Amino acid sequence: YTEAYLCLGWLHSKNGDIEKAIPAFRKAIELMPDSHDAYLYLGNLYVQKGEIQDALDEYNKACEILSKKAQDAMAQGLASIKKGDIGRAIDCFNEALRVEPASQEAYAFLADAYEKKGLYSVGIVLRLQGERLKREAHNF
Repeated sequence: YTEAYLCLGWLHSKNGDIEKAIPAFRKAIELMPDSHDAYLYLGNLYVQKGEIQDALDEYNKACEILSKKAQDAMAQGLASIKKGDIGRAIDCFNEALRVEPASQEAYAFLADAYEKKGLYSVGIVLRLQGERLKREAHNF
């Protein structure tokens, strides 16, 4: 049902009916509170309405959800390493990076996992990527 309300909200917003779109996205959130997409869509609608603080609130909720998903994926990856399931750990760390692409920590964990598989060159590339992100964050 969540997807149906997301689609309904999207259709209303595309037709310019923001006042009908907002309740549809709210219903999607009620059904699935960790739907970051619904919060992003709501934020976009509030921007269109000129309600910037409300938009920022919705965007912050989406960021919190994504950050938690990334942290959960990294925790699963670390547990998988302890179990000796390096392939699963790699999948988890990749999922963390899919959700939070600028996570230096996820790059480091992913590098460790590849090195445990003997793929040191992959580990080096991943560590360099994490270092590049760190430098960019300091220059920002």
